[in-house]
Amino acid sequence: MSASAIELPLFPLNVVLFPGVVLPLHIFEPRYRQMIADCQVDQRPFGIVLAQPGSEPLQEIPYSVGTMVEIRDLHSMEDGRYVLMAMGIKRFRILSHHRQKPYLSGLKRTRILARACRSRQKISPSLLPTFSRFRMSRNNTSWNLPRQSNVYTRK
Repeated sequence: MSASAIELPLFPLNVVLFPGVVLPLHIFEPRYRQMIADCQVDQRPFGIVLAQPGSEPLQEIPYSVGTMVEIRDLHSMEDGRYVLMAMGIKRFRILSHHRQKPYLSGLKRTRILARACRSRQKISPSLLPTFSRFRMSRNNTSWNLPRQSNVYTRK
């Protein structure tokens, strides 16, 4: 498995974003306004990571896996806030993180969890109808759902 490591601005939230999913964001904190401005100047993505429970405000501790996002439909407001759509691109693993800028940044590695992506993962039978609706809404992804099993696999 080959991997590349790059510096990536990190946006810790209380939400998990998956690749291929869009998340609307209202950016109002000065540190994240700066992050979005830096991403626009450098024409680069940022990462959304789940903040660990109990993290202190302004000192969030991220979990080690996140999703790189592209900024779509960016709108600047007169008071400096931003409204944008964050499009999940791919997962990454944080190798290290720091706060040398007003916002959290990290060294990240892409191409993770290759074995986990190929492995079979269990899903509760009660969730199969919901999962099937999700699957149908995702035209670019095909899934193999066994009819009488509680296991799904991604092709």
